[in-house]
Amino acid sequence: MVASKAPATIRCYVSSIATFHRAGAPAAANPCETLTVKLALKRLHRERGRAQAQAEPLNDVRVARILAAAGSTLRDKRNKALLTLAYVTLCHRSELVALLREDLQIESDGFGTVTIRRSKADQEGERAIAAITPDAMRHSQAWIDAAGIESGQLFRGVLKSGRMAGALDPGEVSRIFKRVLVQIKRVPREAQYRT
Repeated sequence: MVASKAPATIRCYVSSIATFHRAGAPAAANPCETLTVKLALKRLHRERGRAQAQAEPLNDVRVARILAAAGSTLRDKRNKALLTLAYVTLCHRSELVALLREDLQIESDGFGTVTIRRSKADQEGERAIAAITPDAMRHSQAWIDAAGIESGQLFRGVLKSGRMAGALDPGEVSRIFKRVLVQIKRVPREAQYRT
């Protein structure tokens, strides 16, 4: 695996194998406890290090560039709403796709709130309320109006024909963000700041 996988991925695999052996029958020997595996991991870390490459952070400048580079199709409106809500609420992917239209409330001053029904940090469903900036609220409202969402899942798939599909899967959120980042790399930097 060393030739094709990152050290963190290999450590994850080794940890999974060790966990399965610990959970199995007591007679099953854990291969991860052998000297061969331990030395192989030491050699890997000596050659390639333990540090992981960090993704570039999402900040105001990058969000502005993404929004400026995005189009005005139904899918683009959804992506803008998804990006801005993710940025201002710091929600996980699973929390974003679980949001309902009823969870989003707009205030008279343009700000809004969103109720996060269940999160990774709130396993018992006590709910949390996150504030939404006017800009994120504007993008969310544009998506809701264009998609005609009156109730139910806030973020849904958009088919190539432009028709609405079912609720987004958490894995689709990362694919959407990757596609959006590819878009801004295609647009000249000067053009990204025109809007």
